[in-house]
Amino acid sequence: MGGVMLCARPDCAERFQRTVPNRKFCSQRCQVIEASRRYQGYYAMPSTEIRTCLRPDCGEPFRITRRQRRMVYCSSRCMKREGKRRRSDFYVREERSCVECGGGLSVRQSSSRQFCSAACQGLSWRTRNGTAIRQRYREWRKRTPRLARLRKMRRRAAKAAAPHRPYSLQDVGTVFRDQAGRCWWCGKHTNLTIDHVHPLSRGGADAIDNIVGACLPCNSGKKDRLWRRRDGQLGREQEIVR
Repeated sequence: MGGVMLCARPDCAERFQRTVPNRKFCSQRCQVIEASRRYQGYYAMPSTEIRTCLRPDCGEPFRITRRQRRMVYCSSRCMKREGKRRRSDFYVREERSCVECGGGLSVRQSSSRQFCSAACQGLSWRTRNGTAIRQRYREWRKRTPRLARLRKMRRRAAKAAAPHRPYSLQDVGTVFRDQAGRCWWCGKHTNLTIDHVHPLSRGGADAIDNIVGACLPCNSGKKDRLWRRRDGQLGREQEIVR
């Protein structure tokens, strides 16, 4: 709000300290003089004027008064028709080819659209930024291995069209703590991985009640087979359901 300002009156050029917002003049005298000058300039305009309608196919002369000095069309009919013509020119369409797949698309001449669909746009972006995306994904997978494993399982469940009931990484941690760090199949104390008791490829659900903690050898050796477990014991039965 404060600061040194230059008076808005052209023939004054005095500097003043502005103490209130929107103040433009150094004194009330300058403000009155400038207002009088603008008032006299307004009434110095001719009271009437002859203009030509700006509509290309009209061109009729028309008379305006001082208050109508912004009029450029002879009538509201010409104004509406010219507006309609400009809008129709704006929406003129042209045929283009998709940058990614080469398919055709119809767009406005003023549009900067280059792709026929969001899928082509995303594919083009991934092609240009594929190396950076893979590098960021590898770094994220190193920082959060369990979350990466969880995301991979959800992708597998979606591809296998398996039933899915949402669960979080905290739910998986609760399952691991309930097992006291021991493998669900062999009972060894080791680093646990997420394993589905009923495999997804055999119709098992991607849900917390179908998930156990298993060591890496058991998880890899089980693959898509069904293993039975004795009630009340951590151990793997010899019988395997094919």
